[in-house]
Amino acid sequence: MTYDLAVWEGEPPTTGDAAAATFRDLYKRYADADPTPPPTQRILDFVEGLLAKWPQAGDPAPWPTAPLNQAAGPLAYLQLVDEHAEEVTAFAASLAWAHGLVCFDPQRERLLTPLPDHAALDLLVQAGKSIQAIAKIRERFGCTLSDAVGIYDRRFRAIAERCRPPEHEPPAYVLTTGQGRTINNPSTAALHRVLIELAPTRWSASLTRRDGWFVRVGLGSPAGTRPGWYALERQDGREDARYRTILTDVQEVIAAFNGFAVDDPNWARRYTWQPHAI
Repeated sequence: MTYDLAVWEGEPPTTGDAAAATFRDLYKRYADADPTPPPTQRILDFVEGLLAKWPQAGDPAPWPTAPLNQAAGPLAYLQLVDEHAEEVTAFAASLAWAHGLVCFDPQRERLLTPLPDHAALDLLVQAGKSIQAIAKIRERFGCTLSDAVGIYDRRFRAIAERCRPPEHEPPAYVLTTGQGRTINNPSTAALHRVLIELAPTRWSASLTRRDGWFVRVGLGSPAGTRPGWYALERQDGREDARYRTILTDVQEVIAAFNGFAVDDPNWARRYTWQPHAI
């Protein structure tokens, strides 16, 4: 016995009947097409997320047919082994939500996205409250910490993509590493990765806002502090409005960058600053 699941890219229907009509139209246009078009990037990312958890050749494998062979254009029409259907469907719905996709149960003609509490989760994600959001995802889906982090990161990127400014506008924030690499509008995960990997050979990083305000960190003696300590600087617009503080915990540095990145008006008040001449 198999169980079917449909996931697609597009505006979310408001009712099960509307979703069923959309599904039938997409299936006819893409799954029944000859030749079958390749999947869109978002559908491909979704399917690869499923395969990362349940590889095609894994044991147990819930796939009677290779999922990539069931993805066409903006639609993935998946067949699941019945005994694994409940577990896979729950994770697939969360993964679809994370990618900004629609998840639909064709058997019951029932929408599985958006999630009942998605608005509260999205507020946490948009505010950059990664710890609370990941904890909420774990509570909501009963998944592992690794799965919850992956779902959070995908949802963060989906929201950033949806809110991305037009191409002609400069990025709102630019993260620059000590090696000169730049990342436009970095995700929480990207900030964490760069800051947690600060080392004597890559000892600094800065996050600059479009209006010229920035926060910058340096590690150890190259930054004028003790080995293993962090010199955190901020500039509030003018060059003479520059301040500095010394921290001993990289998590405090990460919290400062995250607060600055989401425009938290209170982030700087959590630290004791001294004026810093250029």
